[in-house]
Amino acid sequence: QEQLRVDKYATISFCTNRYSVPDHLVGEFVEVNILSDQLAIHHQNKRVATHERCYLTHEFVIEIEHYLATFKKKPGALPGSVALASNIYLKALYTDHFRGEPRAFIDLLLYCREQRISEEKLDESMRRLLDVKYGRLTVEKLRALLGNQAAPRPINTDDSICVKAKQQLLDISKLMN
Repeated sequence: QEQLRVDKYATISFCTNRYSVPDHLVGEFVEVNILSDQLAIHHQNKRVATHERCYLTHEFVIEIEHYLATFKKKPGALPGSVALASNIYLKALYTDHFRGEPRAFIDLLLYCREQRISEEKLDESMRRLLDVKYGRLTVEKLRALLGNQAAPRPINTDDSICVKAKQQLLDISKLMN
């Protein structure tokens, strides 16, 4: 375990490589648990980041999620950022559908983080919208599709169909015994 200071780029340096941490920790000290395959980074006894350990030299191991607060303030920094370039899927999504709209793309990423939406679910929703050809892909359409959840239907146990169905299930259960 080591204690390292977060630099102005919201990274820590370990064995010539840089690993990202949430950008609000710039200037703070973090505790780094060093394992053979990963680095677990803690601040005030809370895990703030986990990275797969890189054994190459002078590499950046970056998660775009760590920089969303900065990108929200400075959206023009997104297109040329190392954080975007390090995630091939998000880089392709941005260049194919949101080029010139960094604010909208950042809003989408923030929404996905808040709702804990995985890249797989985001990709599935995007493909559904593109398959149906609803025009241009927008954040509003993706959010609407990602946020749609089937509302649980209340079961009315007093109606005659429900009562008959329960009776049939009981009769079938008796036959099986």
